[in-house]
Amino acid sequence: MTGKGKYFIIVIVVLLTAYILVLHYSPKPLNWEFNCDSDNKSPYGCLVLNQMLPQIFPGKQIDKNHLSFYQLLGSDTVHNNIIVVTNVFEPAVTDLEAMLGYVSEGNNIFISALGFSEAFGDTLGFSVKTILFDTAAFGSGKTRLHFTEEHVDTDSGYVFNRNLTNGYFTRIDTTNTRILGTDQSGRPDFISVDFNRGRFFLHCHPLVFTNYHLLNSNYEYACTALSYLPVENTIWDQYYKPFKYVDLSPVRYILSQPSLKMGYYLIMIAILVYLLIGSKRKQRTIPVIVPPKNESLLFIYTMGRLYFNRQNHTDLARKIVTYLKDFIRRRYMIQINEEDGRTYTLLASKSLVPGEQIEKMFTMAKTVLSTDHISKESLLEFYKLTEDFYNRCS
Repeated sequence: MTGKGKYFIIVIVVLLTAYILVLHYSPKPLNWEFNCDSDNKSPYGCLVLNQMLPQIFPGKQIDKNHLSFYQLLGSDTVHNNIIVVTNVFEPAVTDLEAMLGYVSEGNNIFISALGFSEAFGDTLGFSVKTILFDTAAFGSGKTRLHFTEEHVDTDSGYVFNRNLTNGYFTRIDTTNTRILGTDQSGRPDFISVDFNRGRFFLHCHPLVFTNYHLLNSNYEYACTALSYLPVENTIWDQYYKPFKYVDLSPVRYILSQPSLKMGYYLIMIAILVYLLIGSKRKQRTIPVIVPPKNESLLFIYTMGRLYFNRQNHTDLARKIVTYLKDFIRRRYMIQINEEDGRTYTLLASKSLVPGEQIEKMFTMAKTVLSTDHISKESLLEFYKLTEDFYNRCS
């Protein structure tokens, strides 16, 4: 790698590291979305309320639910409380049937939401005016809420130093419904509905149960509203929430932890940089190197044609003899001696060529070497003998 390439990589690594450090240590912007999640520290999460539940229901078991009511509520009921804080409560038909059966057995469900499904409202005989809102746009104006019972309300009501929504009940069934609270205009925003042996508690201002108002505004109102529930084992619902989704990613835990998430992104970026830089080195065009051709046979063929066409039969025959002896010496380690007949016997045993053919071949070779002129026919006959030897030898 050239010196310029090294400096380029160093600059990228330094800039990337600086960027990650800035992201990690810079102040995180506040998320004003209404999520009412029990594990969320944002202003409109419900982490603080979940930490307060053991004090509101002392000595009782507090559980979290991540299932629909149809899955959660079976036939064997236990006298428990269920608390739901969400933006709009819209249970499915099967969930609604499970809720009604659960409450009719003597249990209680507390639901604080901006709106309720039409089927739920028709079943319990109420309707709500729902106000769509953007929580980030709420100013610092004050909102005042009241309880209808004098022993729990105050002369000035419960004041919140940040605007709340304007939801309220527009219709209720007075035969089985009791108004527990009103807004600053005297409109009902908190009711209880008797259903057989149990009771529904319905509330229109879920923001009062969020972190911001419990820590910076008014925590007494939320505690008082929940105190209408009996002190029993309580289930906090995590299923009916805004922005609810099921994360099936295999790295969902890593992405849920800020430090692990930052490390995961750093590894992914490092791999990407490596692929971008390494691919340039490994994907260069490889030149095609053509192996040299074996021209020996072509040369021999050309030279043989040259000698044959020039009618220089004697010289060509002597070269054939020279090549034959060299072949035998290299392959069988035998030095041909025409005067010694044992040489032919040894060559015959090693090459597996009959001794008569070998003796005939070298007798003719001796004649070729001793004469100054041979005919074309004699050259062809000698050539056929040598070729037959090459083909038959092992």
